[in-house]
Amino acid sequence: MWSIVVLMAGLAALVSILVTRLVWSYAQKRLLDRPNERSSHQIPTPRGGGLGLVAGLLVAGSASSLLLEGCSGAALLIPIAVMAVLGWWDDHASLSARLRLVAQFALVASLAWMMGPPAVVILGPWQMAIPPLLLAVILVIGGVWLVNLTNFMDGIDGIAGVQGVVGCLGLALMLPASADPLTETVRIILFAGSGACAGFLRWNWPPARIFMGDVGSTTLGLIFTLGVVAGLRAGIAVEVLLLPLMPFIADASCTLARRAWRGERLSQAHRSHLYQRLARHWSSHLAVTLLYGGLAVFGLGLALATRQSLLPPFLGLGLWVFSWSLLVGYGWRFCPVHPVDSR
Repeated sequence: MWSIVVLMAGLAALVSILVTRLVWSYAQKRLLDRPNERSSHQIPTPRGGGLGLVAGLLVAGSASSLLLEGCSGAALLIPIAVMAVLGWWDDHASLSARLRLVAQFALVASLAWMMGPPAVVILGPWQMAIPPLLLAVILVIGGVWLVNLTNFMDGIDGIAGVQGVVGCLGLALMLPASADPLTETVRIILFAGSGACAGFLRWNWPPARIFMGDVGSTTLGLIFTLGVVAGLRAGIAVEVLLLPLMPFIADASCTLARRAWRGERLSQAHRSHLYQRLARHWSSHLAVTLLYGGLAVFGLGLALATRQSLLPPFLGLGLWVFSWSLLVGYGWRFCPVHPVDSR
């Protein structure tokens, strides 16, 4: 099994590097992201490079369905491919927010339906039997939020790619080896996703030569959703599954809550995320990307320790939130939100 995992991750990385190179050539004239007052970059840069990431994942996922008996990866890859098409279209011709949201709800719902709901949901030491319809609604809303927050957090060089490497790898490592074909399929997809993100970073590492674009960020969010749903089905506690993804979840959710509290238009573009303020204050994308990558690795370590019963329920999450609160305090002290960031 591990030989297949390594092979698929390597294949995904290689395809991602090669296809991103092709997209870079294409995007030089057709998909150039020009700086504006909301941008974190200074020079025009091609976008849409996430297509290489998606290509690596789809090639490796399809190959695994041929190599592993009983691996039904093709069906799970369909919503992922459709999300990528939607994102690629959006990168070219900014779709309406309503159309994007409807499509995202449909794709997350189809993925949740194919996976099937967990019998119980574990939160810390508690097992909760949630009515299937209510659970389905919670999963779909949570999945759509995960898709969108991943898109929101893709705003500086390398940050989404690093989160993709750690997040996909972490979710894959937490999933138990299982005779269930769906679980095995998801593990392969997640390992391939981690490899594809690593390959994409060959082009997106600060200073980036190409941006991920919606084609990559929204698809990556859907892959995270797939991993979380699979983890719930495998009996892994909610807070444990989310720990490797907490840098993105915490930043996006805290920013949304703060903007809502201040009465700002939530649909208005802005650059008031903590990672954006840190990048401006430090004048470095690399430093912030490494910081958020380190927070993701820290979350992954806490999650694995909790899975091995080395930490009691909620302690890992508490330690991570304490660390995050220190960073938030630093941000409010040294990186205040300016009016231009929130208009």
